[in-house]
Amino acid sequence: MTRPRSTAARQIALGHAAAVVLEEGVSALTFEGLARVSGVAKTTLYRHWPTRAELLRDTLNSMVEELPTLGTGSLRTDVHALVAAVPTNDDDERRLFFLLMEAAMRDPAVREARDAMIAERTQPIRDMVEAAMARGELHAGIDVDLAIDLVMGPMVARHLVRLLPISGAITDQVVDATIAALQSLR
Repeated sequence: MTRPRSTAARQIALGHAAAVVLEEGVSALTFEGLARVSGVAKTTLYRHWPTRAELLRDTLNSMVEELPTLGTGSLRTDVHALVAAVPTNDDDERRLFFLLMEAAMRDPAVREARDAMIAERTQPIRDMVEAAMARGELHAGIDVDLAIDLVMGPMVARHLVRLLPISGAITDQVVDATIAALQSLR
């Protein structure tokens, strides 16, 4: 059972960790530095996060919004809910994405944290695809990882690469294109 004081220390540490990542980059996040800026003892940090990869994963997860819970019973409405949840103007999230990708190329701990975060964050999409297969909306046995890429692709390209919003009529077009791509998989 987590004690209130321990929970508070964890939240304080995560807040400072997020600030370090945004201000100085992913590689600047260390246990020593975080203890210094947050005032949370290094032993407490290690109790919450035994490895740097775990600290990075939780820090990154604290910095991005969770995907909506999908499971409306319809692939179209699930994809629509997912696309509609993409932030329209989150410069911190965009900056974090690029910092993370750059650092993951050089640092195995960052790569491990990124991979864990992506697996965790794409689980709702995985569940959505598997449910759509079970309902017969998608062909059984499709490559679920490829399906996840097809769902994420337009959102990443538009929001993170082109820095454009997904809203209004664009939402319906992205949903239609995503559904068509998913249904083309065999």
